Order: sequence, then C-alpha cells, then structure tokens
Amino acid sequence: MTKKTEYRDNVVNIRFNTDELATVKKKAFEAGLQPAVYIREACLAKEIVAPISPEAMKEIRKLNTMAANLNQVVKSMHQFGLERTANDVTKMLNQIKQLLP
Repeated sequence: MTKKTEYRDNVVNIRFNTDELATVKKKAFEAGLQPAVYIREACLAKEIVAPISPEAMKEIRKLNTMAANLNQVVKSMHQFGLERTANDVTKMLNQIKQLLP
C-alpha cells in the first residue's frame, strides 16, 4: 500500500497588525522556518524549537575541545602522577608563551 501524498490545498486567511506580523516573522526566522510553516506548527501545538545558532555551535565546539584536553591531562595524571604531569603542563605553557607576541 502506498501512502498518498497529502496536499495542503485549504487556505485560511489570518490578519495581523504590523507589530504582530513583525513578531511572527522574527520568531519564524529565529526558528529557521517560513512564516506559514511557523504559524501552522504553532497552531497544531507542535513544539517549535529554534536551531542552535552558528555562534553557539562554535562555543560548543570550543568547550568540547577543552574538555577533551582536560581529559588528556587527567589521564596523564593517573598514568604518570601529579608532579610529572604538572611539570609537562608547565613546559607546554612556557612554549606557548614563547610563541605568543
């Protein structure tokens, strides 16, 4: 049995004042949707979730990298001890400071 494609051929007119329309368009843009899709999903009681912004994604990646680096330091502490790891980290920091202007 093939699923029949359901066309949206019913039109409903809705009126907004200027401020309301601006708000709908802003919210639709933030959610990454066309205004008609945003309104349809809002009316059908679906949860409308804005996608993660590129700026937030960049910060998440930075945090993920820092967490991985911290995990490597902790692993080194367990394998080689705190003193040796502290010395290694201090050497790396000094090398980084030499590279910076």
